[in-house]
Order: sequence, then C-alpha cells, then structure tokens
Amino acid sequence: MRHIYCLLAAIVSLTPATSCGEKTFSKEESEVLIELDTGQPAEVRSADPQEDLITDMNLFIFNDRGMPESRLYLTRAQMENGPEGYSVRVNLLSGGTYSVYALANAGYPLYPDSEEDVINTRYYFTYPDEYRIGIPMSGKILGYTVRQGHPLKIRLERTMAKISISIDRSRLSKDVSFSVNSISIGGCPKSVSPFKESSVESGYDTFIKGFSKSDSEVSALNSDSGHGKSGETAVYMFENLHGDLLENAVTDSDKILQESDPEASLCSYIEIRADYQSDQFYTLPGDELVYRFYLGDNPRNFDVRRNTHYHITVTPENDGLGENSWRVDQSGLSSYYPYYMKISPGTFIRGKVGESFHVKCEYYPKSATFDIGIEELEYDRERGIYDYRIDNDGNGVTIMLKQRGTGMLYMETGAPINQSEIINVIVE
Repeated sequence: MRHIYCLLAAIVSLTPATSCGEKTFSKEESEVLIELDTGQPAEVRSADPQEDLITDMNLFIFNDRGMPESRLYLTRAQMENGPEGYSVRVNLLSGGTYSVYALANAGYPLYPDSEEDVINTRYYFTYPDEYRIGIPMSGKILGYTVRQGHPLKIRLERTMAKISISIDRSRLSKDVSFSVNSISIGGCPKSVSPFKESSVESGYDTFIKGFSKSDSEVSALNSDSGHGKSGETAVYMFENLHGDLLENAVTDSDKILQESDPEASLCSYIEIRADYQSDQFYTLPGDELVYRFYLGDNPRNFDVRRNTHYHITVTPENDGLGENSWRVDQSGLSSYYPYYMKISPGTFIRGKVGESFHVKCEYYPKSATFDIGIEELEYDRERGIYDYRIDNDGNGVTIMLKQRGTGMLYMETGAPINQSEIINVIVE
C-alpha cells in the first residue's frame, strides 16, 4: 500500500477561500485548461513500469496569498485525454494569480492544509517496484496569472530515476565466463519528496532489498549484441541526492565510501551478482561473484536525480576481478589451486641413435605463459645431438636422436605457476 505523510492532519475546505466577515469576490471566473505534459514516451517492457501512464491526479491550487483555492482528485476517466496528453478544466478568477501543484499516481486523494504542507509532502512505497498504477510524477507552476483562452501547462517529472545497465565483455580474457544472475539497487529509497529535492535521511528510509531483477529479467545482460557488448536491463529508484562527498576523488577507482562513513548506508549503489569461471577460479552452485558500485555524476558525486535516464556500461578486464569504479566481492569464488607443471615421460631421457622420444608439458592453469625452450633445442640440433618437431599446441616436442653425446631441453611456465624444468638427454 502506498502512503502519504503531510505535516498537518486537519482538513480544511478547499472551495474558493474567503476570510471571516468578508464578502465573496465579485471578479468574473474563467475556465482554465490545465494541460499535464509527461514528456516524450519511453520504451515499455512487461517487467517495467509504463513510464507515461497516469491513473489518477491530485491538484492543489493556492491563490497569491497562499490560501487554498481548490483541491481536486480525478481518476484517469475523469480527465480529458488528447494528443498533448491529459488535461483538466477548472474555474479560476480572471486576472488572479495562482500556484498549482500536481501529483500523479498517488492512488487516492490527499488533504494538505497549506502550500507548505504540499511542498513538504513525503510519498512512500511499501515495496520497491510498487508502480502498478504508474510511476509517481509531480509538477508545479508558481505565480500563474489567469488569462482568458491561455492554458496552464504543467510539465510532470517522474520522481524516479531509470538506470540502464549493460556489460561489455570485450576486454575479458578468452577463458573467462561471466554470466549475470541478478542486479539490484542498494541504498534504495522507500520515499521521495515530490515537490522538492529528495534524499535518504537515515538507513531506516531504505529497503533491505532494493529494486531488483533476476533470471530471465536479466537475460539481456548475457546476450551479445556484437563486439562483446550485451543488451541493456533497466532498474528504477526514487531520487536520492547526496552531492559531492569525496573532494579528492579524481578517477572512478577513488569512489569508495568506508563502512564507518555515515553516508555509506544512505547513498545508492548497483549490485551485480554473477556466475564466474576462469582457469583459476569458479563459483559453486549457490555462490556468486559480486560487483558493487556507487551511482552519481562523477567520481566525487553521489546524486541520483529524478526523471533522469542513466546508462551505465560495466567493462571488466582480463580476469574480471580487478577493481575500477566497482568493488569486487570474491568471497564466493573457489580456486583450482594447487597449480602444477608436469613433464612426461620425465626429466631424464636415455636412448640410442635413431630412437625418437615425445616430451610433453602438462600444466594448470592454461592462462599461464609457456616457453618450450627454443634456444636450447636449436643449440642441440646445431651440435647434431638430435633433430626436433614441436607439437601443434606448442606444449610438447618430439626429438629424433642423431649422434652420441649429451643434450638438454628446457621448459618454463609463467604466472601463477612460475616453474621451470630441465630435461637431460643422453644419446648412446
């Protein structure tokens, strides 16, 4: 259930206001068309809110003395629907000056006593994706003077931000598999101030589990649109403004709030959970690799603004475990350790002229570099000890013994194994 909390509880009559002992104004009334503009239509997906849907409307009209002039609550069926959007007709005094506030999709009529109450209204969600009747939108116009035949236009703004996430896997190593299971918003606000800038004021004003999508809802993040770039998946949240908190942050890698920082629990962040596999690490069933990164306009900033569509591309590099604008929780990873390097048939070869031997190196992980020792092979071939032929995969060599004497092979693996072996060859 959605909730609205206003500063005052008393309900006053909102017919054209008069003071005690005063006569009703004799000015002529004019019909005013209030046009409600929701902006350009946006793409609608089945799992996402209809971003331009209006189900109901609360209108609050105050005169130039700040007194309530009219309060209206209308359902969509009671509003006019034309090519420019929804509209409402009201009667106001010709030449009068008014301030008009509009709140769409509250779900029921509201009863603020004063203009100050309207400005300080705070609107609550019971759960983070409570938008069946449409995204809450608000707009206002101050100091409007009624002129016959001139409509009053109010531009509505969605009180939520839309954040579209994509994954660019083009810089990942070929042996790395990174499959997204879910995305969610941490520090996701429960409420918003429709008519003024809004921010989370305490940890109690955020959902334990914020707006999230999982499984088939994030399938676009595991698709390939070309050059390693995935499709996009969107998440939504109320505005949450905290400004510049890190004066010395220059790059995205500097954008981190310590857990001891009071702002850490108030600022909003994206969390991506994924299954992961490389030749060094992997996630077991039930375990996940977790990326977390704070939202904002730059490395210093932590603002998430209403009515704004953010596009964020996460670009992991190499093994995907390095940190940049995100922090990586690797506690869900398991390791293939211990690493190994094994020479077969062994590190000592004895044979007669005319015999052949196949020497192969098996090692793990395969991401390690491997040197088969070309210099040593060439040296012994020039001396006439043996001839050689390297395997197609580069991990083994066949030597053909040609002349009595001694020689050697040298094989070496790089990080993370960092091991080398000398294979002695005796030709009888």
